[in-house]
Amino acid sequence: MLKYYYKWRYKRAQRAGSFKLPSGNANLDRSRVTLSSYLSQTSVRGRTFDRFDLPNKRRRSLHLILAVALLAGFCWLIYESINAVAMLSR
Repeated sequence: MLKYYYKWRYKRAQRAGSFKLPSGNANLDRSRVTLSSYLSQTSVRGRTFDRFDLPNKRRRSLHLILAVALLAGFCWLIYESINAVAMLSR
């Protein structure tokens, strides 16, 4: 589900007119549009793009939180089982 959300958000940010070409100057070398100058614009990647908030990193952190929660639940289950065995053995 998150995959489709991030894909929709990325495509929405890429809508037509979301980027601008460099304006022409008197100097032709400075006004030349190259692939690197085009890709270096933040509007090409989308207005809401944040390189520190990538879906892969978000997914990795969610998996880590889920693993810690499962480990904590498993430890609690073992602790309670040991207590139950100790109470029943009296």
